[in-house]
Amino acid sequence: MKRLTGQVHAKTTIMYEYPQSDGEPYYSIPAPDHAALYKEYEALADKETNVKFLGRLGTYRYYNMDQIVAQASAIFDQWVK
Repeated sequence: MKRLTGQVHAKTTIMYEYPQSDGEPYYSIPAPDHAALYKEYEALADKETNVKFLGRLGTYRYYNMDQIVAQASAIFDQWVK
């Protein structure tokens, strides 16, 4: 992750992802009922302060990891300012 973000640190975290076809799905499935459910959650979150949905599960969309890191960094920068 540190190479995606430009961090300088003496240590490195390595992450592995093992997709599988059985069990509980961890990626959003594009379907009208899922999009409607997301809109309901989004409307509730908009009423709160300091609540933001991001990432694959938070936005009901598929993203590559570089997109997720960029999204998280952008939201963090917004909150810090």
